[in-house]
Amino acid sequence: MHRCLEIAEIFDLVVSYLDQKSSLTSLARVSRSFNEPAINALYADLDNWFEFLMFLPRDLWSFGRTVTGSWLPTQILFFNRDLTEDEWLLFMARAAKVRTIGTPVVDEGYRKLGAWNTFTYDPPPNIIDGQRLVVADVSVTDSLMKCPRSLLFPNLRALTLGDGCPVEMLRRFLPSGLRRLNVSNQTIQDFSSLPFSIAVLCPSMDSFICRDVYTLGPDSLRFICDWQHLRTLQGPVYFNQKLWSYLASQSNLSSLEIQTFDLPDWRIMRNRGRLRTVDNLSLTSGRFQDTAAALEILFGTEIVHASAAKPIVRRLTINVQPASPEYVASKPPQSSLKGLTNALRKLLSNEDLKELHLTHASFSYHFGIARIPPGASSFYDALLPLTAFSNVSVVTLSAALDNSHRFSYSQLLSLVRHWKSLEVLSVPSLLNSISLQELRELCRVCPRLREVDVRVIMDKNLVDCILADSEDLSHCMNNITCLTLGHTSEEKDDIRPTALAISRLMPRLMRVSVFGEDLSSMLFWTSVMKEAEKMSSTPKRWAVRGIVHRDMSPTLYEITDSSWGQLM
Repeated sequence: MHRCLEIAEIFDLVVSYLDQKSSLTSLARVSRSFNEPAINALYADLDNWFEFLMFLPRDLWSFGRTVTGSWLPTQILFFNRDLTEDEWLLFMARAAKVRTIGTPVVDEGYRKLGAWNTFTYDPPPNIIDGQRLVVADVSVTDSLMKCPRSLLFPNLRALTLGDGCPVEMLRRFLPSGLRRLNVSNQTIQDFSSLPFSIAVLCPSMDSFICRDVYTLGPDSLRFICDWQHLRTLQGPVYFNQKLWSYLASQSNLSSLEIQTFDLPDWRIMRNRGRLRTVDNLSLTSGRFQDTAAALEILFGTEIVHASAAKPIVRRLTINVQPASPEYVASKPPQSSLKGLTNALRKLLSNEDLKELHLTHASFSYHFGIARIPPGASSFYDALLPLTAFSNVSVVTLSAALDNSHRFSYSQLLSLVRHWKSLEVLSVPSLLNSISLQELRELCRVCPRLREVDVRVIMDKNLVDCILADSEDLSHCMNNITCLTLGHTSEEKDDIRPTALAISRLMPRLMRVSVFGEDLSSMLFWTSVMKEAEKMSSTPKRWAVRGIVHRDMSPTLYEITDSSWGQLM
C-alpha cells in the first residue's frame, strides 16, 4: 500500500468519496488496513435502522412470505432466535459506529412519516416491480430489548424515526449526544411517557423537525424551551408566548419555520427581539400584518436597530393563507402587503438576503385589485419596497390575480432591474406571458438568469427571424437551463425550426415546463427537445414537464431523455 494511504486522515478522505454500500463492502474485504476505515464508513450513515440488521449473521434473520393486496407487496422480517453473547458483542461494536439513521429533510413538504418498524425497499434500477414494504416482526423488537447496553446506538447524532415506537424502545434510540431529531406528532406525544424530559436525555439538540400535517398544541412541546443549543426548528409547531420569548432571546438560528401561532402582546414583546441571524426563515399566517408583527417580535423594531447592524436573513419564505373567502373579499391584501414589504426593508439587512419567496393563497379567484376601490395601491406598488434587496438570487412571487389586473411586462422589468444577481425568477401567476424578445431583455438586465417560470411564447414568424439572423444570439441567454414555453401553433412542421432556434439561443436548456388541456403540448415540446439534442455536439439530459387537466383534476406528467424511447 502506498505510504500516503497509511495516513488515516488521507485514507478517510478517499473513503468519503465512495457513496455506494457495495463499494464500501468490497473495499473492506481488500486488506486489513482497508477494513476498519471502510467498515466505519459503511455503518456511519444508515437510511433506516433495518439496514443495520442486514449486517448481522444471515442465519439470525429471515423474511416471511410476501403478502399482497396493499399498495405494495409486504414482507415480514423475523428473528429466528435470540442473539448469542458473541453476536451481541459484534452488534454493540458495529452499532457504536452508527452516526446517522434516516434520510435528511430536503424538501419543503412535510409528508407524514410511516411506522417506525417499516421501510420501503427500492430495488436496483435493473429490477422491475421489485419495490416492497418490509415490516419488522415482534420477534425483532423483543430481541433488541434484550440488548445488554441501555442504548442501541450510543454515538448516534441524527435520527429520523416513524410512528408507533414503544416507549421502552424509544428510550434506546435517544443518546445524550443526539443533535438532530426528525419525528412525527405521535412520537412527540410519546415523549411525555419517557422517565425524563427529552431535553434532559438529549441536552445537545440543535435541530428539531416535526414531520407531520397537523399542528400540536404548546403543552406537547414545552421541552423545546429547555434546549440551550437549538438552531433549527421546523414543522407544524404551535407558537405561544413562551416559545416566542425563547426564540426572540436567541442570537443565531440556522432554520426557523413558524406555521401556526398566536401573537403575544406585541407592545410588550416588539422591542425585546435579540435575534440577529437566521439562515432560513419561513412564516405562515392568515394576514400579512400578522407576519410583520411576528418579524418585529423576533428581531425588534427599526428603533432597536438604529445604532446597530440590521439582522441578517439569507432565505425568507412568507406564506399567507386567508381564513375564508369572505375575509379576502372584505379586506384586500394590497395595503397590508405594502406594510409588510416596508417592514422587511426597514428591519432586515438589505445586502444579505439571497432568496425571497412570497405567496398569497386565496380561496376566491376574484380578489385583491379587482375588489378594491379606485385609486388604491396595486400589488406592483406593494412589492416595490422589495427592490431594496439588491443581492437576491432567487425570487418567487405568487398571488391569485385575475387576468385584468395582472402585471405588465414593463412592471416586471422595473422590478428585476434592481436584482442584478438574479438567477431564478418565478412569477407564473402575476402576468400572463412574455415574448421571446422580452425574455432576451430580461436576460440582458439579469445576466445570471438561468431559470424562468413565466410562460414564454414562441411563434413561427419569430423563429424564422431568428434563423435568418446571422448574428450569434446566445450570448445573452446562454445561462438559461429551465424555462416555461408555449407556441402559437405547435404543428409538426414547427418542430425542427423551433429546435434550431432553441439550439442557437439557449444551448444549455435542459428542462421545459408546459401547460395544456391535453398531452399535445407536451408531445410537441418533447419532440423539439429531442431534435435539439441531435443538434448538440455533446449528449445532454433533458426533461419536459406538464400539468394536464383530465377529468377536472390537474395531473403532473414528465418525459425525460431516458423515458422517451419507452414511450415511442
